Amino acid sequence: MSSPPYTLGWVNNLTHVPSESDAQGIIALAVVFPLIAILCVGLKFRIRIKTIGSIGWDDIILAISCVRIERWGLGLKAEDFPAENAVPFSRFAGGPLYCLAVLGFKLSLLITYLRVAGFNRIYALIVWVVIVSVVISQILFTILLSAGCQPIAKQWDPSIPGKCLDALPIYFALGGTSLGWDLIIISINEQQIRVQHDVTVRHDEAGHQRV
Repeated sequence: MSSPPYTLGWVNNLTHVPSESDAQGIIALAVVFPLIAILCVGLKFRIRIKTIGSIGWDDIILAISCVRIERWGLGLKAEDFPAENAVPFSRFAGGPLYCLAVLGFKLSLLITYLRVAGFNRIYALIVWVVIVSVVISQILFTILLSAGCQPIAKQWDPSIPGKCLDALPIYFALGGTSLGWDLIIISINEQQIRVQHDVTVRHDEAGHQRV
């Protein structure tokens, strides 16, 4: 019996042939989309350097937000998942990395908003309030997901005696607040676009009247 692609010989500590695996599709997604993201970030860097001769903090934060992956059995069925991989998988593929990655992308976008704010102090103040709130929120969730157990090592090794916070409500709260911040970030950007559009229209109308 031949083993499914990217299983036996690829997954660490896997000693038997699994019945099936979604690893091939997961690897395809994990390769294609990061490559697209890297391409977009690279184009953004090139445009910034070509237009203003330098990069900004939003570009740096966006680049840092790229997170690596590990070969610890993602895509296998639960019964085929090697028990030896449970601790490394939980340690590296958990929520804290997700929280920090989301924080990086949101900060990159919000810092870009600050650049286009210009002399609109009220809009800049709103963006700063959102930035501080997003940072506090994501750091709080990162701490809860990283140090939600006593002792902390129990977070990724259930065999250690101790107690942990219920992670399910934390993940629900994380998802809800992340979606809420996304809606707020989109709405404040839409408002600024409308303001810029109105200014452009008034400028064009004034130009036509002078002509």
